[in-house]
Amino acid sequence: MSVWNAHATLKRAVASILSQTFKDFEFLIVDDGSDDGSAALLDGVALRDSRIRIFHQKSSGLTCSLVSACQDARGVWIARQDADDWSEPDRFAKCLALAEGFPDCTMVSSWTDYRGPAGELLDEVQRPASPEEATDALLHRQMGPPAHGSVMFRRDAYEQAGGYRPAFYFGQDSDLWLRMARSGKIAYVQESLYHYTVSPSAISGRFGDVQKRFGELGQLCYAARRIGESETPYLDELAALTAATRLKKSGGSRSASAGSNYRIGVQLARRGDPAAARYFREAIRLQPLHWRAFVRLAMCQLKK
Repeated sequence: MSVWNAHATLKRAVASILSQTFKDFEFLIVDDGSDDGSAALLDGVALRDSRIRIFHQKSSGLTCSLVSACQDARGVWIARQDADDWSEPDRFAKCLALAEGFPDCTMVSSWTDYRGPAGELLDEVQRPASPEEATDALLHRQMGPPAHGSVMFRRDAYEQAGGYRPAFYFGQDSDLWLRMARSGKIAYVQESLYHYTVSPSAISGRFGDVQKRFGELGQLCYAARRIGESETPYLDELAALTAATRLKKSGGSRSASAGSNYRIGVQLARRGDPAAARYFREAIRLQPLHWRAFVRLAMCQLKK
């Protein structure tokens, strides 16, 4: 797990791992230059559980943190977890049991619940039960794991694939899955064992267009590999894009945050959750001319 200024959600994320029914694991946590008290919180937790190993570093981004942590990992399997998400207590046990049933799988995941900032259920993302169908969907339909943090993968397969690539500031997960899926399959536990938080303030939520380009370049790299061409032109663009993104890490516009609030509101409205109105109001506060948010808010009031 990589942590950057996640003090508000960190206790829940860490507790969800320490309470796993499967107990035989090490918990590697990289503090990526936090300045909100996360570092001290982690050090305190580590004193109470010998399975935790804390690494403090200057802020360098999620990908570099994961590269470092995976290099230090000593287990046969490596599981991911994000600092603002949480796992069900039997996630590890059920994922490992599924892996034992499909020895040709190098990755295991599960269905995932998407949650709003206050824990509201937004959606449940499901994936096929068949490893063959699931792997085909990953390789040919851009339908991979529902969340980066939901995945568990074999360390030897990870190393054979070349691991996370620092050129990917965003999209490092899908790039890795596409390379790993060429030598092994992915399987999904057929229930939600991971809860992914959709937050308007998250860095990823403020860089939608940039994330999209990282994803496109990842697919171009994959296409080049399939036909035996060089990935170099795409990797060069990725490296330049990563350097530019690092400079804007603390950025993000009011309109982008308004858009994130609006999308959360839409998902809640589809489920009939009255909390949707709160997010439409926040979208309007951030962007007073957000007419779609006005329309959605009016619809919520009419239903009420």
